[in-house]
Amino acid sequence: MKMKRLITFSLLAFTSSVFAESGESIADRFEISAADKVITIWERIFDSKRYKKIFPRSKRGIYLDDFKQLSKSDLDNLKDFLIEHAADSAKPKVAGGI
Repeated sequence: MKMKRLITFSLLAFTSSVFAESGESIADRFEISAADKVITIWERIFDSKRYKKIFPRSKRGIYLDDFKQLSKSDLDNLKDFLIEHAADSAKPKVAGGI
């Protein structure tokens, strides 16, 4: 019985990491711009799990419920992407890919 649980858990962990989206694709899907905030703000939002602050008020109702369904690995990928391309990063991501 323990072996069956171990196999099931291993498969779930493996499939969630295989099917995890890239941070950039998640940001695009939810219309989140990495350059809207500086690195420390992105870190605070994710560390405190105040995800509402990611979206402008006009978009919160549209995206928040779907956003809450993201897996831990998807959230980690998104956080990494947003921090890597924040306004004060070495390579900020701005509209139009400039």
